[in-house]
Amino acid sequence: MDEPLKVCLKATAIQELPDSSVDLVGLYYLDMTGCEKLVYLPSSLFTLTKFVTLKVGGCPQLGGSFARFRESLSTAAECRPSNLETLDFSHASLCDEDIHVITQSFPKLEVLNASSNNFVSIPAACIQQSSYLTSLDLSYCLDLHEIPELPSSVRKVDARHCSSLSANTSSMLWSQVRKEINKLQVVMPTANKEIPQWWDHHGNFQDSTQYPTFEARGKFPVVALAFVFGKMNYQSVELHLSIDSRDVHFAHRPWHNFTVAEDHVLMCDLRVLFSDEEWKTLDACVGHDDEWKTVEVKFVPNIIPVQWGVYVYKEETSMKDIDLWSVDEERSSRYNPVHSRKKRLSSSEELAIIASFSESLQTVVENLKRLMAPREEDQCLSLMQQDRDEEDEGDEGESDMEA
Repeated sequence: MDEPLKVCLKATAIQELPDSSVDLVGLYYLDMTGCEKLVYLPSSLFTLTKFVTLKVGGCPQLGGSFARFRESLSTAAECRPSNLETLDFSHASLCDEDIHVITQSFPKLEVLNASSNNFVSIPAACIQQSSYLTSLDLSYCLDLHEIPELPSSVRKVDARHCSSLSANTSSMLWSQVRKEINKLQVVMPTANKEIPQWWDHHGNFQDSTQYPTFEARGKFPVVALAFVFGKMNYQSVELHLSIDSRDVHFAHRPWHNFTVAEDHVLMCDLRVLFSDEEWKTLDACVGHDDEWKTVEVKFVPNIIPVQWGVYVYKEETSMKDIDLWSVDEERSSRYNPVHSRKKRLSSSEELAIIASFSESLQTVVENLKRLMAPREEDQCLSLMQQDRDEEDEGDEGESDMEA
């Protein structure tokens, strides 16, 4: 019983989990997804110290009989705080009060899947106290209207097809980027297909060859990207990164999948594509010679969003080390050699040019001083002319006296 135990009872006809399950002290994972007749889980289950993952999605009777389930949770919380970290309670007809009980009963919850349920709002006090929460799946909650300010611990929010979200909630989700959360990713509907003006850069996809492109030096910049999608099928997309036209690949994960939908926006911190060690490798790719590198982000398959934007994480990236291209500049550099973009200079090259300019400016100033100063030859001529004038005046005086 002490051995690590993973139990899968998916899509079975079980109605109750027996109280004797408390003897499974090694239990850490229980999957009862699709048990449509399940109506009872014993409170003793939540006192197991190793029990961290529970999946009861698609158990509508459990959600419908939540009053009994709430008593189990309440009893378990009084006996010993739950260590549950992952909870999948999708497709269970949960209401607002149910979400309130869940967030209160599982204080260490990190991943919550409450998709395809009937609640209208999430209690602000409860969700803000969920300091361990990192992932929140609210997709297909068609009646969901309000999501309160989320704690900074939340990195992933899936609000696909939450078509009733208020303007305040949409604005709050956009503003999660301003918190500069590590590996943030958000998917949500967008009504006006517009990226907020406070993002550092905006671009429009006017043809199939345009992708978010910028230049960086010193270290790989920490940025968040936003993509607004128009007409498309429900599908997963992959983001691929290239540096100076060379695709960036890593052995175990050369890309990252995102599930998007029509008339939705995807926001993501580029660090979500890589592990921490891989990110350090990107730093080496950009910063080893302090020259500007061109970074481009592409979609696979070749889906073209309506609009894209870039937000620079100011706490971790200097604006001097990133150059955001405009759409016109990008088009010119690709299709019109006459208007090609000037080669970016490294810091050392810029310092050399500044020093050279300073020397040249000093030389110009000295030459101007020479030109403006009276020359010795001019002074001599002036003195000679003065002597002649004085002699002429003396001769005129002598002539007058003789006369």
